Amino acid sequence: MWRRVLYKCHVLRNCVTLECRRTLLSEAYACRDVWQQRLQSPVLQQFDASELAVKLSEKFEKEGKTSAVDMDILANKLDSIDTVQLDFVQSIFYKYRHTNECLEMPDSTPYALIRCLLEMGETDRILQMLQDKINYGIFLDNFTANLLLDHFIENNMYQEGAAVAYDLMLQEDFSHPISRALAWYACHLHWKNNPPSAEPPAEPEEDDEKQIWIRVSFIENPWYDDHFDLDRDSLKLGKTFVSVARGNSDLIGRSYQLIGWALYEKFESGLTLLRDCVKSGSVPAVTQEAIDQFRESLEAVQTKEPPEEKKDPGLVTMEDVKPYYTADQKAKLLEEFQELSNQLAATNGAVAQESLEEALREQACAAIRSGEARDVEAQRALLLQWDEDRQERLQSEMERMRKLQKKASIEQRLQELKAREERLRFFEQEDKIHLSISQLPRMRPIEDVKEEEQFVGTPGERGKGF
Repeated sequence: MWRRVLYKCHVLRNCVTLECRRTLLSEAYACRDVWQQRLQSPVLQQFDASELAVKLSEKFEKEGKTSAVDMDILANKLDSIDTVQLDFVQSIFYKYRHTNECLEMPDSTPYALIRCLLEMGETDRILQMLQDKINYGIFLDNFTANLLLDHFIENNMYQEGAAVAYDLMLQEDFSHPISRALAWYACHLHWKNNPPSAEPPAEPEEDDEKQIWIRVSFIENPWYDDHFDLDRDSLKLGKTFVSVARGNSDLIGRSYQLIGWALYEKFESGLTLLRDCVKSGSVPAVTQEAIDQFRESLEAVQTKEPPEEKKDPGLVTMEDVKPYYTADQKAKLLEEFQELSNQLAATNGAVAQESLEEALREQACAAIRSGEARDVEAQRALLLQWDEDRQERLQSEMERMRKLQKKASIEQRLQELKAREERLRFFEQEDKIHLSISQLPRMRPIEDVKEEEQFVGTPGERGKGF
């Protein structure tokens, strides 16, 4: 299978060097012809992106909402907007997310938003919106995930590629073979080139003088879910390794599961994996770099002792409910790990010395060779179907607006006819009007007015209680 080849030209003094870099996905995967064809549809041609963004902002100010098809059109026309307006457009998507109409957002909207921003080079903005699901509600599908992963891998943006893999891990969706292979490879490149630190982030110093106590109706106990609450890159990377390698019982799968359990700081699970390797006698069982990573993570893990006194409910923080290891537990884990690693080392060929980077790359290429043609066909059909759906939704929205305008016009006309009828029939209905007035309850007349003296205090005494 042919692959795209990117060339970089470097000028050094009087010499020109040419660097060749091969990408993983082929040029056909992006379906650029069908993707650009969407701009020729009558729906998108009748709108200017900048003017549409201004009108939608004004509509939010007046009505507090807009239709899903309007946002879909804006997303598909986003690449024609100047980059200085992207913050303004992003605020529109923020407002849209906080309306009921966002429940009707079609799959074509996040797809178009991500692709347009990717073509504009706004990868930081993509990651920001992806990681803020509450305020933007943007989710990856298999196609956009693969395009992002391939872009980050080919441009040596390993941390960004791992961030995309983390998003798939948090959604617990590695069902697509290409997405799984690319995410696995991106995480490996991030692990090798940007080793995550095992040290927890520094906590801000507490200042007792600035503490403010507020009376509340109830106390919400902190809860650590060990998934969305993962706050360190090493923990996210480790759990992603475990997720992508789960189900692989070969050398690659076992090695990256061990690396994952180490970075995820679930050392009991890692030791269980090593015990199974020793018991099964598999040759080779794991790689040396997996053993080294497990030892490094176990030796670097922070320990703490259980608190002597239980904290009051109002003083319990997230740090108090996170799992931890005591010094005695760490010592026992190190002892068992040393024993298991010695047993594996004593078995000839149980510990492989080679790096698995080439094997992972070949695994990704094999997944692409197997499923790329199917993905291209499905993506082309989906893009064409989205164009038809957009046209139908726009016609439906225009018909709905016409009905609303007609209804408002009819109601206004009825009010005008009613007022005119009252004026024309006033003399015919004069007796009834006088009769209705006479039947109104009569107010009791004031028969007697009594004057009472009222004490008024001096200016200095006014306002004082007695």
